[in-house]
Amino acid sequence: MNKKRQKKTSPMRAPIGIENDYIRKMDRILEAYWCEVEFVVISELPGLFAMRDRAFNLDASNDFGVALERLLDRLRIRTNSLFTSDRSKALAYDIGQRTSNWNSAEWQRTIRIVFGINLFSGRERWLLPLLKTFSLRNARLIRSIRDVSIDHISSLLTEALSSGARWEVVARQLRARYKTKNFHPQYQKDKNRIRFIARDQVSKLNGQLTQLRQVDSGVSSYIWRTSLDERVRKSHKAHEFKKFRWDNPPAGTGHPGNDFQCRCTAEPVFDKKFLEKNGIINFYPAD
Repeated sequence: MNKKRQKKTSPMRAPIGIENDYIRKMDRILEAYWCEVEFVVISELPGLFAMRDRAFNLDASNDFGVALERLLDRLRIRTNSLFTSDRSKALAYDIGQRTSNWNSAEWQRTIRIVFGINLFSGRERWLLPLLKTFSLRNARLIRSIRDVSIDHISSLLTEALSSGARWEVVARQLRARYKTKNFHPQYQKDKNRIRFIARDQVSKLNGQLTQLRQVDSGVSSYIWRTSLDERVRKSHKAHEFKKFRWDNPPAGTGHPGNDFQCRCTAEPVFDKKFLEKNGIINFYPAD
């Protein structure tokens, strides 16, 4: 019986579209949050700073500090609906499920390219716990965006109130204007954090899913593939086209997707063990 040489696989593609959608959805939450900053905090600055000035003139106690805490508590209450645990977990779970579906489709596409068949992937008992863990972790990360931002606003206002700064100056510092050059630096930090969370978390989940599905199917090794652009780190570029085992991750980077914001992927090596486990005949094992 004549055996066929395996076709070359194509690299499994990263879920860039899902990452970008995650960023867009969190951007909308951030925009709504900063609208509340405008409504709750900035609109109250004249009264808050007037209270500060009266206390300074009369050498009185700093009741404006208590007023500031009440103001920030009001901001927390009004923005709770944007950052509730249930809402954050629902968003994260949806992103996780879509990433899993993408990864599964990419895995099946690879099998079809090489062998011309669909491979039954089994029940994947590990999938639901993995998605729940992803959802909980990302919900905490989403809520942390507001917490970090409010801490910054609190520090800024505390310093301004104690130093005698004018409220108009603070208002200009706080006021965020989306898609202009004049937004507050903290707003840009919040947006950068959103991008980091989305890219890092989706990449990590995609890497975990790739490992679990390949190992479940009998794949022991993979070829490291980078995105081959200027953003690839030197340590990752050094792994390009090298073969690694799933039970022995490369030092310094871990498997593809493990490192922060890693966009690398694992191209499976279909060896004899894989062919036998899946009953695939008439094919030579990969070298």
